[in-house]
Amino acid sequence: MRLLIFSTEFPPGPGGIGTHAWQLARNMHRLGWQVRVLTLQDYAAKGEIETFNHQQPFPVQTLEHQRLPVLEGAHRWHCLRRLENDWQPDVLVATGEQAVLIAAAMKRNIPRVAIWHGVIPPKGWQQNLYRRAYQRADQIVAVSHYSYSQLVAMGIQPRRGLVITNGADADQFMPISDKRTKEFRQEIGVPFQPLLLTVGNISERKGQDIVIRAMPTILKEYPEVHYIIVGLPTSQEELTKLARALGVANRVHFLGKVAQESLPTIYNACD
Repeated sequence: MRLLIFSTEFPPGPGGIGTHAWQLARNMHRLGWQVRVLTLQDYAAKGEIETFNHQQPFPVQTLEHQRLPVLEGAHRWHCLRRLENDWQPDVLVATGEQAVLIAAAMKRNIPRVAIWHGVIPPKGWQQNLYRRAYQRADQIVAVSHYSYSQLVAMGIQPRRGLVITNGADADQFMPISDKRTKEFRQEIGVPFQPLLLTVGNISERKGQDIVIRAMPTILKEYPEVHYIIVGLPTSQEELTKLARALGVANRVHFLGKVAQESLPTIYNACD
């Protein structure tokens, strides 16, 4: 069986949708499927992307951004159509909202699976567009029951709907030695204090601002607490100003984008 994964994200850059797509690709390959990936690979250097793709047991085709935004969708549609015609997959999985929208514009000559990751639901004409795109899928997979309820609230009635919750890679995320976690704590200047942690794009959707707003209250009961924020610094400037205004800037630490292999250490170090 041939599986084509069309994604809006893919490693080595950060992103939950990309990690999800990569794990789906590598594990379906382990099960004996022939897999190909068509994807954007943002937030990583060209050499890093080339090295990562070369290490995969399946082909990864990277989509290039276009100079004019209006051409982005047309370019991605053209690349998807060409790959579909040339390789003739048995199943297409579209993951990430923009990928689902583009896949919906293709002729339905093979089964199509649309994955819904639970974003803030669009409104107005955009909601109508999403409704039509997801409605065209033969199967919709939502990553949580709440995410599935979002689809229903938008008026989407899946032909087939399924909830498959996100998992974790037990080969990577596991308890590690105290020595390494102590070294990490020393590096960030918090050797013994309790640590709070969030990992994700620094944005309103991820809600790091809620933790920062709660810090004055938390510190009254746990005076030594520090808050570690890992993720793309999209709204870091705004959250830095918020932390200063609340008088907790010395307890909030932005680590930015970190290497995937560093995450287990950071998770192990936090409380």
